Amino acid sequence: MSNNGSDIPKEIINKIFEKGYSTKTKGKGDHGYGLYITKQLVEHNNEIISIERTSLKTKFLM
Repeated sequence: MSNNGSDIPKEIINKIFEKGYSTKTKGKGDHGYGLYITKQLVEHNNEIISIERTSLKTKFLM
């Protein structure tokens, strides 16, 4: 899965899988559960999820 939106800053990279974590303004429809749920499902299947960052995009490898 990849994201060609804005880069994820190093300072928050370890927080993005936390339940309810979002950089978006509250009330804009994003509750911060997408990556949290993804990580839970991946780990439930005894797999891991990792992040590969470049200047152009962020990839989530499973």
